[in-house]
Amino acid sequence: MKQKNVYGDKPRPFEKVLGDTPELRILNELLPLAGRMTVDNDETYLTFEEISENTGLESQEFFVAITWFRQFEMILTRHKNENEEVHEYALNKNSPVVQSIAHFDNALINVMLKNFQGNPT
Repeated sequence: MKQKNVYGDKPRPFEKVLGDTPELRILNELLPLAGRMTVDNDETYLTFEEISENTGLESQEFFVAITWFRQFEMILTRHKNENEEVHEYALNKNSPVVQSIAHFDNALINVMLKNFQGNPT
């Protein structure tokens, strides 16, 4: 499932404020899905290939970031199929860290929208 970048060529909220890192690219990719998470909701999990396609991350960058996210219980991982080695990833919406990041992201979006409405340049 390829997620459309609603920001076009413009930096996404985190990138605009915090820069461009593999961790922020993954958060930008998975954060919009976290709000739709229910138990076993396939729409909220993405494979490495899907995340890589949308973020431009190489496997080493991706897996270093995922390892860091696991240490802070920010990421959920599951097997795509019982017989496959393919993993899928989603943000752990029950994590206090993820909840704080989602709140921060929403605040950034609100400020960006307010600034855009006041000055569309």
